[in-house]
Amino acid sequence: MKERRHSKKSWKGVEKFFDRVLAAYAARGINLEITTPFNKNEVGSRFGAEGEAMTDAGRITISVHDWVHMCFDLPKAAVGKVNPFNEHSGKWNFYTDSHAIDNPDWQDDFLRDLEWNLDKINARRWEVTPKHITVEEIATRPIEDWIVDEKMGTLYIIDGFDRGATARSVIEESNKGQKESMIAMHTSWLSRKSDIEVYQAKLSWEKYKTDHPHEFAERDEPRALGM
Repeated sequence: MKERRHSKKSWKGVEKFFDRVLAAYAARGINLEITTPFNKNEVGSRFGAEGEAMTDAGRITISVHDWVHMCFDLPKAAVGKVNPFNEHSGKWNFYTDSHAIDNPDWQDDFLRDLEWNLDKINARRWEVTPKHITVEEIATRPIEDWIVDEKMGTLYIIDGFDRGATARSVIEESNKGQKESMIAMHTSWLSRKSDIEVYQAKLSWEKYKTDHPHEFAERDEPRALGM
């Protein structure tokens, strides 16, 4: 997208816009983290805030700049509940008019539309409810169903499951031959996922190995000396 440009005058309006949008989320218990503070002395500089929220259609991620970006984890659950959004990717954007963003009346209209949509899906603070399960229980339902539950606020804790060790094993096997720094980076990324997500990665990797036996037979085949 083409980068927007602002005058000194409109830049003051952008600051007000940013504050008002954050206040709209905060009023619903959604406190976004300012990742890049607004710099009123540097016109056109980058700024932003990010966070997540629970809705009646599941979890959404949020990014606020001089426009608002949100994304549904479960797009199908949001169909028909809010203004048009990308029903495949879940992207739900609220664009601004760079020529009007410093206009208080325009800001009022923007905020009314944003708040109306947030209230339609009961947007609120993201909270999770921990629940212990066993590996045996996971097999009673498709893994995708457990993932959907987590996106609706249930955090499953798999009893006896070592998330870190499992993540390391999956990454080491699937990235065999890669540099240790690359393996460590990918392991760190996967380890930050939930127990269910790491278990899903484990199942996906095991299925891949089963579906591609020749690839792994060749990988593990002893090499002749000197080769």
